[in-house]
Amino acid sequence: MLAIAIGLHWAVGAAQVLNVVSPSFMLCCFALAAILAGTPLPHAFIAAAYVVVAFGAPMPEEAMAAATLSGLSRYLLTAIPFFLLAGALLTASGIASDLVRFAAALVGHRRAGLGQTVLLTGALFSGASGSSIANAAFGTAAFMPQLTARGTSPERAGALIAAVSVLDNIIPPSIAFLILAAAVDLSTGKLLAGGFVAGLVMAATLAFAIHLTGATAASTDRASAEECRRSGVRALPAFGLGIIVVAGIRAGAVSPTEAAALAAAYTLIAAVVKRTTAREVGAAFRQSARETAAILLLIGSAAPFAFLIAVDGLAVQASSAASWLGSNPFLVIAALNLLLLGVCLFLDIGAAILLFAPLTLPVAVSAGIDPIHFGVILVVNLMIGGLTPPVGILVQTVGNASGVPAVALFAASRPYLLALLSALALLSLSAALVACF
Repeated sequence: MLAIAIGLHWAVGAAQVLNVVSPSFMLCCFALAAILAGTPLPHAFIAAAYVVVAFGAPMPEEAMAAATLSGLSRYLLTAIPFFLLAGALLTASGIASDLVRFAAALVGHRRAGLGQTVLLTGALFSGASGSSIANAAFGTAAFMPQLTARGTSPERAGALIAAVSVLDNIIPPSIAFLILAAAVDLSTGKLLAGGFVAGLVMAATLAFAIHLTGATAASTDRASAEECRRSGVRALPAFGLGIIVVAGIRAGAVSPTEAAALAAAYTLIAAVVKRTTAREVGAAFRQSARETAAILLLIGSAAPFAFLIAVDGLAVQASSAASWLGSNPFLVIAALNLLLLGVCLFLDIGAAILLFAPLTLPVAVSAGIDPIHFGVILVVNLMIGGLTPPVGILVQTVGNASGVPAVALFAASRPYLLALLSALALLSLSAALVACF
């Protein structure tokens, strides 16, 4: 393999530029072929970005390294290791077990009761970290062991956590809506209000999917009032963590990264109070470090991919094709949905917003669609991409954090993906109907 890599590196550097097809087209083909061959996603992205240099892509090795580092330079990403550490310490100290016992005492006897509790918790804590990736990692560390211990298969538990994490950038406060507001000069307040409504619709469809599929096992016995009270008291440290994170960010007292650091410090103190051993605390630090490295490598390796697509003008071409549909709001919003769902297969949500929002918004407005409605639909589209292959960043995050193969998680997430697509259809239909009147 090393000899093949060295030979390929030499061949790309020595080859004449082949201006036969678009570099972006070849980029997608090479990346897809590498992924189907079983290549780890970061390696597939980096290798594909380098190989298409032979097809005219302006990406020398120095620029590729710079783009990768640029993809990791966002301040928000520093919240990831802290939330990973907080989740690992919650598990090591037993606090996560106390929280899940409390949830099980309340609704665990019902059909898919624990799954509904995970959904409700995710909806209440949405926006707390400002990052769906961080929330997916946190949820995996905090809830995955408890879900599997109560009879849920690892792939179904991971798919549930990934699906609930989609809500994080929909229900305000949402970093995605802040980026969108800055990119296309829309009202932040109106976008956040629209995101709240969209988040409720998505949560409702997810709740229906969880109930219909019986995502988690139910307890055989209903807990007594005394058992609920005792489990609630034991779970108070977990609620304290929620108050620190959610209240701190929503009150504007701390940034998401500062809240993540406070969460890590809080769980470390709680672990000491719970008399967690030094060995278990050390294992939590090592686990969070490994998971952080895997997640950040994936995010960084996607940056050259996004850069090449932007330089090649693929976004402009796709948006121009959508504008050919004229002024029918139903056709336009359907075409833009298909475009954005295709975009989210490969691009990070931040890069996709910056590339496609300025291009697709005028097309939607020309068809009479309210810009706020379309802005919400755009973010919902791109967040659904967190569950779709080949990238599926939320699925990959849960897979890296839990050790469950991404292929199994993608398969298990189909009911939730269908539920979220149903919510997208409802939101799109309402926006098109409003445009007609």
